[in-house]
Amino acid sequence: VKTNLKSRAVAGMGAGPIGMAKGIIEKQGIKGLYRGLGPTIVGIVPTRSTYFWAYGASKGALAPFIGNGPATHVASAVCAGGLSNTV
Repeated sequence: VKTNLKSRAVAGMGAGPIGMAKGIIEKQGIKGLYRGLGPTIVGIVPTRSTYFWAYGASKGALAPFIGNGPATHVASAVCAGGLSNTV
């Protein structure tokens, strides 16, 4: 729905999200709402897996030095975000 809305906005055609969803269901069926989900999942799974691994690893490495407080969590999140978005 979001992709179709963006395409129509660029083309100058107006339709709201509910109308767009109804049109997709009428033309393509319920499966049409899930078109493109596979490639999205293929991209998200490795990224999120890398993020959680990096978060745990950096938290374990930083905790002995700066304790297990908010600073450790923030620093771990920054490290994990940087790594998962780079890979």
